[in-house]
Amino acid sequence: MSTKYEELYKLAKEDFSAEVERLTRVESKAFGLLSVLTLLVGLYGLVVEWLGSKVIPPTACLEWIIILLAIAVLIGLVVSWIFVFRVLTIDRRATISVNEVMCKFYVDNSLIDIYFAMARRISEGAAHNRSIVQTKVHRLTIGYWSIIVTGTFIVLLTVCMGAHTWLNESDKQPEQTFISRNNTGETI
Repeated sequence: MSTKYEELYKLAKEDFSAEVERLTRVESKAFGLLSVLTLLVGLYGLVVEWLGSKVIPPTACLEWIIILLAIAVLIGLVVSWIFVFRVLTIDRRATISVNEVMCKFYVDNSLIDIYFAMARRISEGAAHNRSIVQTKVHRLTIGYWSIIVTGTFIVLLTVCMGAHTWLNESDKQPEQTFISRNNTGETI
């Protein structure tokens, strides 16, 4: 009889440890994405500088498209950053703590009761941690998809900026200097 509850206790402990590990993995992914987003926000500053010197005030349709794409990228970066950052919020995770009450419980009860009570308490803690993981995964998923959409806008913005630069550079023909000589050989 004791082995049945001992197995239940071990299973509950493994489940609890798996949820704690899952929380750690989700937060690690969020930290990595937050680092990428912070880098993209820094690079966005260069885009704003380019916009200020080349596009503002807009005079052509392509310039308006570039400004609208830049605004979409900014909104995407902000939304992504907020959702990914919210994954790293402080939460009240269930833990297995050994305190005076726990020690007294072990002294006052039989091994079967201890295994059963601990298995039940640990499974409740695992369920609580699982709900935290689900919330964090939901936020991370929204942040991830927001990053993908923002990345698409970044690619479109880059193409438009390249097209704008190419069109403006091709409009400026290099000045050609013609050297002419008169009949006496002097350069005019």
